[in-house]
Amino acid sequence: MDTFREWLRGQRQARKLTRKEFASRIGCSVAMLRKMEDDERRPSTQIAELIANCLDIPTDERETYAKVARGELPTNRLKPASQPVQ
Repeated sequence: MDTFREWLRGQRQARKLTRKEFASRIGCSVAMLRKMEDDERRPSTQIAELIANCLDIPTDERETYAKVARGELPTNRLKPASQPVQ
């Protein structure tokens, strides 16, 4: 896993969610989710928090997750997409 987009797509696919289903759960448009998964956009702080809620990212890991989502830390700080977040 080299990019946040790969991680995000992997997390969605591990849960067997379509883009439409995942976008609905995090409260953004399918177009916005596609842009995040295609590495055209980074999630806003608000969308990053909604994604963290949807993926059940533990509270103690959220600060790191948010920094990775915003491009402030490398993606290797996140759990691999093949391991759904507990």
